[in-house]
Amino acid sequence: KEDEIFNTNNKITSKREYSDKIEYTGGIVEEQTNYRLAGEASREIGKNCRSALLELQNGDLGRAANEIAAAKLSLGTIPKKVLEPEDCKALRSGGLSSALESLSSVDILLYFYQHGQFPEMNQEIYEDAEYVAGLLEAAQELARYSVRRATLGDVKSVKICQSHVEQLNEALLKFDFRNGPLRRKYDGLKYALRKLMDILYEQSLVQQVEIDVHDVSPIASLEEIRIRYEAHDAARELLIKQCRDVQKASKQAIFAAHRGEIVKSSEYLASAKTKYEQILNGIQFPQLRKQGALTACLEEWAEAALFQAWLEDFRILDMEQMPYLSADEYLGGLADLTGEVGRVAVKAATNRNVDTVEKAHATNLAVLTLYVSIQDLPPKLAKKLDALHTSVNKLETLKYELSLAFALPTKRALSSSSNDHDDAVALKRQRNTTEENNDD
Repeated sequence: KEDEIFNTNNKITSKREYSDKIEYTGGIVEEQTNYRLAGEASREIGKNCRSALLELQNGDLGRAANEIAAAKLSLGTIPKKVLEPEDCKALRSGGLSSALESLSSVDILLYFYQHGQFPEMNQEIYEDAEYVAGLLEAAQELARYSVRRATLGDVKSVKICQSHVEQLNEALLKFDFRNGPLRRKYDGLKYALRKLMDILYEQSLVQQVEIDVHDVSPIASLEEIRIRYEAHDAARELLIKQCRDVQKASKQAIFAAHRGEIVKSSEYLASAKTKYEQILNGIQFPQLRKQGALTACLEEWAEAALFQAWLEDFRILDMEQMPYLSADEYLGGLADLTGEVGRVAVKAATNRNVDTVEKAHATNLAVLTLYVSIQDLPPKLAKKLDALHTSVNKLETLKYELSLAFALPTKRALSSSSNDHDDAVALKRQRNTTEENNDD
């Protein structure tokens, strides 16, 4: 009976089938496969970009161009739904976005060395953040390039680099960057500009430096990106406020379910669902789909929905029944579910409800089995493995303590019966002794 979890018809009957049911429905495996392919392509792109940068530093623009072309060919191996998501559900992973930033950087450098100015954004390949990050990385490399040119006395090249980096800095001063990787890269731009100005000053000590660079045209793409950034920032602020309502309603649904108020819990759950559907349908910028606040509130809703379904008939909802959620969000909610299941098990153990404790243990063990079976878990989900192991261990301990609780009353009854018998024998002996003394 330890391996059984369901006794009703049309329900899963074992922990192993339970975990298989979770794993092979809802397209989790397919989505993880797509991201694995994207990861492999990202590593190839990164390798090509490092080689291209080395060739650029050596002055071999032809080989650098070949490496960049090879990196762009690697994009063709990435599933389209990951590279160009249609439903804002499967977005570019962090590794892919980082690889594209590196590609953007060497692409910009090659164009700069060939034409003496920064290129406009290639919207067919790069997103706004990837292009801006590429510009910032390219500016850092131009500072290092200028050191090499100044060593050879090529002050004109240094002045060209300084003029364009200064123009880039002026354009980016209009941006309101939020804290994050892009902000940190932007903070390094002023140091690159300062390095270029120092080189020109030092060169002026040994030779005359009077070079005017007239052709420093502004990058039109940056102004367009700035306008989109402002609209994106406003949408982001609104999204964060809306996500708080979803998260609050989902938490209230969980609390109501623990109190046994299923109707009230369902109302909170339906309210949260309506709100997050409005959020997702109103997203104007795909990048907002991976906003931390949105991911957190969807995981909270998934936890509440999974918990309510589990309380009804110890059933776990499939990912197909949560169409708006990505695999990561579903798995995150599934891991958080084990905490609520553990609380139910403790309450059930207090009432000596062994059946519920057994089902709770089987559920958490199934979720742990699923997590262990998935390769290349994202770091955020991998952190939940320790908590899953802990939840399973606690429930195993709880089952052991219950076995002791059921064994102790029997032992006490036997002990009590034995003591009563001994008392009766002692009393009988005492009476016999008293009677003998009276006869004497």
